[in-house]
Amino acid sequence: MKPAALWISILLLAQPVFGQQTVKTGVVNLQKAVAESVDGRGAVIRLRHEFEPQETKLERLAAKLKADSAKVEEDSKRRSRWFPWRHVVTAKQKVRRMGSIRQREQKLTADGERLRSIFEKERDRAIDGIESRMKIVIGQYSSEYGYSAITVAGDARSAATIADDDVTDDIVKVYNRTYSPIP
Repeated sequence: MKPAALWISILLLAQPVFGQQTVKTGVVNLQKAVAESVDGRGAVIRLRHEFEPQETKLERLAAKLKADSAKVEEDSKRRSRWFPWRHVVTAKQKVRRMGSIRQREQKLTADGERLRSIFEKERDRAIDGIESRMKIVIGQYSSEYGYSAITVAGDARSAATIADDDVTDDIVKVYNRTYSPIP
């Protein structure tokens, strides 16, 4: 083969093939998108409104139990005014009162765990609904703007990927236009 023909074949092979498309990829941080969407912010407000009063009540009960326990300890060390050789609270009374306090603490702990479990289920249900609609928007956005692939990062079920184009903010805008009520 002649050197000129060799160079021409190399140049022809180096040229892009006609009709070859460039691959356009993007990445969306799903956790950030869900948190920044109108529905995500609304879900946070709704969950706070629903669970904060119960959580506050449990915190008040815990503080009362702590104060009761401290009072029993203090009374068990204090001496009677009329009979200085006697304690205000006997050892038996202290054991009985502390047992009652422990039972109330166990009930409070169980109530707190139950409340936490209900909160987590409600939170997951809200997030799953928003995520499923968000993924529909991602698919529509991908085809509308010519993306070959949009990788979902920040989702526990997918691997984090580094991409050239972060489209999270655009996805949130499209989602809010599509699914949020117009004020």
